[in-house]
Amino acid sequence: MKDNVIQLTKDFRQKVEKHFVYLGKMSSYGEVEEREAVGIAFQRDGSSQFRMKLWMFHKTPYFLIPAKDDRTKYIVYAVDDHPQNKELKSFWNKVGVANLCGNYLKVKLYLLQEDLFLSLFSSNQPNNYQEAS
Repeated sequence: MKDNVIQLTKDFRQKVEKHFVYLGKMSSYGEVEEREAVGIAFQRDGSSQFRMKLWMFHKTPYFLIPAKDDRTKYIVYAVDDHPQNKELKSFWNKVGVANLCGNYLKVKLYLLQEDLFLSLFSSNQPNNYQEAS
């Protein structure tokens, strides 16, 4: 393994928490008003990073990684894998930012006009979420 490559391993023994991502807005009192659930995020036990999937863009995983200088800010990356010379190369593209807002991360993706809110509570299923049978 090269020194500048971060290995993304799957450790199935670790507990993973599920968090829902909502469209929403901030009220005049600074509270988040959730509207529709639009995605889901996962966080491994003991980690400060999130892996987020938006249902509309279900093939693209997004990673929310804390900023080095301020633990209340996150950088949002999309990972793009390309085969090169019989090897899979990953490119991490910055696609947004997130800020801590109470019990939520307010996620701003550069190409979307609406703000997304990632609930920091380990989640129950929202009303518009249905598991496939």
